[in-house]
Amino acid sequence: MTHSDCAGSADCAVRGRCAPDGQGLCRAFADAHCKDSEVCRRFGFCTAVAGGCALDRQDTCGAFTECDYRGKCAKRGDSCVPTRDEHCALSLACVTHEQCRVEGQECVK
Repeated sequence: MTHSDCAGSADCAVRGRCAPDGQGLCRAFADAHCKDSEVCRRFGFCTAVAGGCALDRQDTCGAFTECDYRGKCAKRGDSCVPTRDEHCALSLACVTHEQCRVEGQECVK
């Protein structure tokens, strides 16, 4: 994965993952990557944390894989959970299992 591959990808535009990590994946390593992304505009995930975009340095839920896969993008106590339908709609759970809205603390059909 090259810098231009990542910078021109949908993952960059949507999730701010615009730079190669040297292991074949695109990551957000700078706040600027996040600030130009859809997750910043829609959800406020504008700070680069752990290779992804999060609300701020303390709230890392948006940067973790569980946000991408299961919509668990918001911090509630010590857990990451979906709190808005948009969290689910942007997740792999929506694409693969049609779990595109939040109910309780899970993405459901």
